Amino acid sequence: MKLRDLGEDKLLDQLLLHLPLGQTVASGAGDDCAVVENRAGRNLLVLKTDCIVESVHFFSGANALDVGWKAMMRPLSDFAATSAVPQFALVTEKTRCVSRRGGKAGDDLFVTGRLGCATKRRHLEFVPRIAESRWLTKNFSIHAMMDLSDGLGVDLPRLARASKVGFKIELENLPLSRGAKIDDAISEGEDYELLFAISPRERSRLEREWRKRFPKLPLTRIGQLHRTSNINHQPSLGGYVHFQQPG
Repeated sequence: MKLRDLGEDKLLDQLLLHLPLGQTVASGAGDDCAVVENRAGRNLLVLKTDCIVESVHFFSGANALDVGWKAMMRPLSDFAATSAVPQFALVTEKTRCVSRRGGKAGDDLFVTGRLGCATKRRHLEFVPRIAESRWLTKNFSIHAMMDLSDGLGVDLPRLARASKVGFKIELENLPLSRGAKIDDAISEGEDYELLFAISPRERSRLEREWRKRFPKLPLTRIGQLHRTSNINHQPSLGGYVHFQQPG
């Protein structure tokens, strides 16, 4: 069997079953970042490695400075999804560390910014939403969060599976970039916006306070998490899946 046939998620599922975790590992492989306990203090240590591949993450002939920027920003976007602070080795407070696994049935789903057409414009120049994620975790109880790197159609099901719930999205409410269509917002990827789950009780205050704090950045409710059984009835949304893209 080839990797293209197996797919990234199934490969990882098989590998992770046999991967032991140390006693100090709070969050290991399968999340956006590794999180380990720091015995010297109360903070957690967040670790991330990532790669950037020609013809996958940038086109041949792209400006080297832009490619270098993206190579640094990709892991920082994962730090934003974990609500970590980049500073040498990256650290955060235990009460503000967020993973994909905490989503609950009934939670509202929100995304920052706009989706679609990133590969045509901003994928080499994006800025990770670290300031926004830190503000969110300081002022609200964020149940689950990740960044949209492979596309909403792939990343949202990953968040739902990690949280052991289902989901329902409202396609008509997706915040589209200029010139983008719904299919672009779902399947293209490279947006690096935040996707997070929060109690509906906090919706009104979140939307009100967000407009005050980030008036130029949209925040959009795109759906809701549901009970586990609902995930089986979701359409095949599509998105970037490693090992399965055409060469």
